[in-house]
Amino acid sequence: MPQNQYSARTTYNTTVPIGRGRHAPVERNVSLALKPDLFRLLGYYYSEGHVDNEHYLSFSFNAAETNYLSDVKALTQQYFGKLPIENKPRQNGQTLVLASTKVARVFANEFGSTVYEKRVPDWVQNASLECLAELVKGMWRGDGSYDPKKNTFRYNTISRNLAYAFRDALLRLGVAASINIQMREEPRQDIFAVVVSSPWNAKFGEIVGQPAPNGRQSGSPFYLDDQYLYVPIRAVEIEEMNTTVYNFSVEDDESYIGEGVISHNCTAPTYSSDSLHSAVVEIIINKGARVRYTTIQNWSSNVYNLVTKRAVAYEDATMEWVDCNLGSKTTMKYPAVYMMGKGAHGEVLSVAFAGKGQHQDAGAKMVHAAPHTSSIVTSKSISKDGGRTSYRGLLKVYPGCEGVKSNVRCDALLMDEDSRSDTYPYIEVDENNVQIGHEASVSKIGEEQLFYLMSRGLSESEAATMIVSGFIEPIVKELPMEFAVEMNRLIQLQMEGSVG
Repeated sequence: MPQNQYSARTTYNTTVPIGRGRHAPVERNVSLALKPDLFRLLGYYYSEGHVDNEHYLSFSFNAAETNYLSDVKALTQQYFGKLPIENKPRQNGQTLVLASTKVARVFANEFGSTVYEKRVPDWVQNASLECLAELVKGMWRGDGSYDPKKNTFRYNTISRNLAYAFRDALLRLGVAASINIQMREEPRQDIFAVVVSSPWNAKFGEIVGQPAPNGRQSGSPFYLDDQYLYVPIRAVEIEEMNTTVYNFSVEDDESYIGEGVISHNCTAPTYSSDSLHSAVVEIIINKGARVRYTTIQNWSSNVYNLVTKRAVAYEDATMEWVDCNLGSKTTMKYPAVYMMGKGAHGEVLSVAFAGKGQHQDAGAKMVHAAPHTSSIVTSKSISKDGGRTSYRGLLKVYPGCEGVKSNVRCDALLMDEDSRSDTYPYIEVDENNVQIGHEASVSKIGEEQLFYLMSRGLSESEAATMIVSGFIEPIVKELPMEFAVEMNRLIQLQMEGSVG
């Protein structure tokens, strides 16, 4: 029975990676002995320090925190060879100022001058556990607190960088912590609270030197191992859609059974770093059945789209791949049909559009492993603004498979002199009584065509788009109506350089 289709979206990640492998090592610009107590000084700086005018390194504490003031003075004397100036207390605050242009510039460049600029470099995050423990101790002494009623430790800051660095350091130390964010109207005033509760509060108390009271430890929604922090899914939003689908799940399997037409539509937002889409589609067509699998993929221009598609067609079965590829940085996709039964038929209809900086490497694999089977491959490609398209195909006929008929047609359209199109057909025939055909063509938009359309009132861009739409019309007409409309619109956007 048809069922309404739902889409579910989780609002929280389920795992957080742990370990030194998450950060690539970087060169340090600090000529200091990396001892644990130096990291405690860095912790004090992250919580209570700042740089004034590139000449002064300052630490501000409550005047009553004499132990911390003494610790900072001893550490600055140890590492920088001079004592800081101790200003007079003001409004219960005590400030220590180290007058050293060299030290102030090192701290400003390496760790940031103010709380809004502060950052924890990778060499600090990837330090030994002993050093990280001292870093956490210094940071918590400056901006930390303990709530005996809730038996929890908190580290509060308005810096996202410091909050997540503090949490990540705890993860390496074997302590699970959550980050609560209190949003304010001014983004810079958001408050980040790193919270440690049982059963990890006892271990955290030992690290910072303030053990939590002994008592019954409550359970935790988190789980921590050597590689990941596992956090709960706090909410799942379900949105009902009007679309009706036929989706019959196979028990204890990731596959599903479809009848008639299967459609697949992929898209992705643009991220700042390269991404990978690696999909695997496998279809089995039993005796006498017919399947058409339609795909329209429009990826952002920094996605590597590497896809495996394979179908097995048995006696008198028909498999049709309709494949449309736009966007992505590199696409490598070769839908395959293995014709394993007498009378099986395979077909691939493919269209690819490559714009600036894109390489669409598409094709098909037709494997005839039974007699009297047939296949058709129709490939259309468009290259624009220096883009590159390739057809890469395999046609294989095994011994004894007489009566095989196969035809491959590759048509490429080049929009300018900088674009490129290549064809790499591989044909392996081990049977004499077969009919095999392959043809390929490369063309470009002629000036006569543009002149004719522009004389009818179209702009040059509209005329070029119309020519491209006509070029891929044999593929588009095979799409469901909704997909054909979407495909034509995507082509228009590609011609404008608006997608991909």
